[in-house]
Amino acid sequence: MRSQMLRSFAASPTGRIALALLLAGTVRAAAPNWIEHKDPQGFVVKHPPGWVVETPEKSMVVVHDASGNFEAIAYGFLARPEVTSRQWLEQRLAQKFAGHFPQAKLDAVAARGQNVSTVLLRYGSGFGEGRASVLCALSGGAGMMFAIAAPAFRFDDRKADLVEILRTFSVTGGGSGRGGSGRGGDASGVEWVRWSDPVEGAYSLEAPKGWKIEGGTSRRSAVDIKQWNRLTSPDGKTQIFQGDPGIPSMYMVPTQMMAQLGQREGQPSAPGSTVFILRFQPGVVYAQSWAQKIAGGAVQVKDQKERHDFEEMMRKFYPSTAVAQQVWSYGDVSFVTARGQAGYSLAGTSLTTVAGMSSWYVALLDGFVTPAEQSAQTFAVAMHVLSSTQANPQWQAAQQKTTAEVSRITHETAEYVSKIQSDSYWNRQKVQDRTNRNFDDSIRGVQRVVDPDTGREYEAVAGSNYYYRVHGTDRVVGTNSASTPNIDVTLLIPVK
Repeated sequence: MRSQMLRSFAASPTGRIALALLLAGTVRAAAPNWIEHKDPQGFVVKHPPGWVVETPEKSMVVVHDASGNFEAIAYGFLARPEVTSRQWLEQRLAQKFAGHFPQAKLDAVAARGQNVSTVLLRYGSGFGEGRASVLCALSGGAGMMFAIAAPAFRFDDRKADLVEILRTFSVTGGGSGRGGSGRGGDASGVEWVRWSDPVEGAYSLEAPKGWKIEGGTSRRSAVDIKQWNRLTSPDGKTQIFQGDPGIPSMYMVPTQMMAQLGQREGQPSAPGSTVFILRFQPGVVYAQSWAQKIAGGAVQVKDQKERHDFEEMMRKFYPSTAVAQQVWSYGDVSFVTARGQAGYSLAGTSLTTVAGMSSWYVALLDGFVTPAEQSAQTFAVAMHVLSSTQANPQWQAAQQKTTAEVSRITHETAEYVSKIQSDSYWNRQKVQDRTNRNFDDSIRGVQRVVDPDTGREYEAVAGSNYYYRVHGTDRVVGTNSASTPNIDVTLLIPVK
């Protein structure tokens, strides 16, 4: 069990060295009024009054103040035997703890002993820049990570308290309750295999050995891409879903003008388009509708929650601008299917408004359907699959180049089409103006003629075959004879 792994690691020489290095020079005794938290998941930790202990995963303990900006984290994990502590910090830390350390920037990783490494990092916090000190130790594939984090301007004066929290942390074992605010479940007994996108090699993930894996990159155009996976257990009773290639690329929020043009909600914006017209749906609402899709029918919602933690993280990564207003909405739903299976769905949607026009898309879809007695473990497996997903840097670079090229071509094409449309419009306007003018002239009995030498236009009485201008005057003479009526005249050309 993972708790046994944590206990044995904490007692190992590497584990003791790791914690000692983190504590070196900063230890202070816990204040008398500190609260001792005994968790049913098998650990004990002390913290200041008003602080919160959470277990977002069974192998992770997070102790933080009421604002969530001061944190002490202990995390146990398993890694391949060949992975070093330096590699884990450089390759996994920022991704694994993106929710705690958004926009993380790591300093150079420093070796502190055999299989022990430390790193300092900076990140975006609710009080501006944040600082964190992280230590990682690995021994025979069993790993432990300790971290303390705070807003940069308070890091030094709160460091001792944060370290003391970790010093009081100890794994006692026992217990299988959920504890804290985290969800239950343990995937420690699962053997993992690395699976890569078979279509374009765009990404890879860790999946349980023996499970059937479907999915990859679904490309509708050079820049319209959906990446999805469906994992099925050997007995076929459990399915884990990530992404959905069948949903529209984007949604347009309906407007009165769309209605006047006959574009109705729920329909594509144009025949064959992958952009649909639909009012904005918050993440928790989309999660409910997607739950029915992955369950294959009606579901009974047992619990639903707006995930403001995800929203806050995305707002830090993608803030609104003066031109484009961005809204992020995330939510998850726990449900029961008509066949009595347990299910879970998580959805994130993003709404962008520019110049009064709004569009939105689905940023995240994740969920599963499983026998009720396996829901806790399936949740743990699904979260591991999600957190283990890694993008292929070469594919990303190539895609960015493709996107830039498509953007250039699209811009040039738009300019060309715009010019054609403009030229066509003004040509139509000229024809329309000329038609209207000819109609008006016919009513008035007027024929317009132009001097080919000067380009000047004149009006004459309609009904003649030939028109001449007498030199030195603006007088126009009409005749049906081809003979020149006067040598001092110029033949004029009728305007059609």
